[in-house]
Amino acid sequence: MAAFGIPCCLAETAWAGNGAVRLHAGNILAARRAPWLAIDPKPYVGDPAYDLVQHMLNCEARLAADPGGLAARMAGLAGVDPGRTRQWLFARAVQESADSALLRQVARRLAAQV
Repeated sequence: MAAFGIPCCLAETAWAGNGAVRLHAGNILAARRAPWLAIDPKPYVGDPAYDLVQHMLNCEARLAADPGGLAARMAGLAGVDPGRTRQWLFARAVQESADSALLRQVARRLAAQV
């Protein structure tokens, strides 16, 4: 993966965390028993920093304005490592850059930060 600029350290660290890959604004509802309710979870075991990426990809205006800042803010709110969150965002941006001008730009901007 290093040949493509993807940080190899993402694969080198084993994490055991619970995530919900489909966590995005459309799957968060206001609730009475708690302030928020997540619906339609797709659970997995993996790196908790990865779980934030889908939400960030759905925030196109914020992502375009400052991808590194968005990753740092989301990581801080979630209590996960901001560096790993930024690396996962970079990896997904590279992966999807062939089909998305926005993600090509995000990958270019994050390249110097990973």
